[in-house]
Amino acid sequence: MVQYNYCVTDVLKTATNNWDKYLNEMSGLSRVWRHMEKYDAAFISAERDDAQERTNCMETNSPQDKNRLRTRDLKAALLGRGYGVTAVSGNYIENFETPQAVEVAENSFFVINLKHSETFLQEIEKLGEYFCQDSVLLVPLDEKGYLMGTNNTDFPGYGLSVDVGRPVFGEEGEFMTRVNNRPLIFKETMCTYEGLTRLARMVVKVLDSKIIL
Repeated sequence: MVQYNYCVTDVLKTATNNWDKYLNEMSGLSRVWRHMEKYDAAFISAERDDAQERTNCMETNSPQDKNRLRTRDLKAALLGRGYGVTAVSGNYIENFETPQAVEVAENSFFVINLKHSETFLQEIEKLGEYFCQDSVLLVPLDEKGYLMGTNNTDFPGYGLSVDVGRPVFGEEGEFMTRVNNRPLIFKETMCTYEGLTRLARMVVKVLDSKIIL
């Protein structure tokens, strides 16, 4: 009887943990959707599979050769421009459809245009160039999302865009897949420049000033 009770307890505990995990994941996806209903949005990373390799980078690009520092600088640049920034996890194919193709799990940012800046999309593109990203994913308000090429790799190609349609959450796709069995998860709550401490604002200002676009 005691053994039976332990088994029941274990089953209930496992079911509860799985349900909590599912709810947390769906909550994260729901928040992304709500933000996209109100603002222009984008997904961008600063990481590279090989941060020191710059064959396809633009002439002006980040001097940082460590992904940790590149991610730090990108976050500072986004916050310094007044955007809402949330850390997310995702997978994508670097050098897609080439012999050098590799699936990369990376730290990325979900960015929203809180102040409805008219230059938001252009700024994200410039940051994609600066951090030598193959592309950035742009989702203008009430429009379809598209990949914009931001370096000289073959896909999508610098300055070329590829329509990816409207966002579909909870299904696997080519660019954000297999992250804890969900296409996208939140790692932290949204961060804004206004929400930073005075010291943190000073650090953001210093780091942002070093990024020349």
